[in-house]
Amino acid sequence: IRQQIKEMEIDNLRLKNELQSSQMDLLQSRINPHFLFNTLNMISNSAVMEDAEQTRTLIDITAEYLRYNLDKLTKTVSLKEELENLKDYIYIQKCRFEERYEFVFQLDARCADQRMPCMILQPLVENSLKHGIHDMVSGGRVIIRTQAEDACTVMEIEDNGIGFPQEYLAKLQSGEFEYEKDNHVGIRNIYMRLKLFYKGKVQFKIESHKGKTVLHIEVPSQAGT
Repeated sequence: IRQQIKEMEIDNLRLKNELQSSQMDLLQSRINPHFLFNTLNMISNSAVMEDAEQTRTLIDITAEYLRYNLDKLTKTVSLKEELENLKDYIYIQKCRFEERYEFVFQLDARCADQRMPCMILQPLVENSLKHGIHDMVSGGRVIIRTQAEDACTVMEIEDNGIGFPQEYLAKLQSGEFEYEKDNHVGIRNIYMRLKLFYKGKVQFKIESHKGKTVLHIEVPSQAGT
């Protein structure tokens, strides 16, 4: 038992070090935020003068998306805030790809106050775009789903793309996933952050085959400010 406790303490310390290192890398990569937002505000005002309302909306939403990323990086947020940020990201992608992809929200209002780390959902949707449906000229679909179940909150990202490689799924099921870097956008990092935040009480599953991938996250219900 002492040996198991020691191993758990070492594992928790490693997780904390990895999280701190990841956050530091993100912080060090930031450009001067005041310069960035002042520049975006200037471009937005120019769009107004040129009567380019759609351009102004895109700029304003981009600024809000970036502000969320910079301001909330090391803070706890609500699921509602995460979803609002995700909607900003999706708006930007729809401006880029127009009607090429469809985004569907199936949300349980009871989950709105769930507390969680920042930047969990957006990277998962980005992963679906980059690795799942990126080659689809039309008909690509991503579903964002939340559900309150007993004492837990379920979050799912589903797409109808090409699916994950089988060797990746095997690593996830065997536990290797925790110790190896993956090529997908931040999936391993997200899992480790959730595991640390919820003290290991996280179910993280991927069901995937060609035409359907569901990334399933189940965490303890945790509301509050």
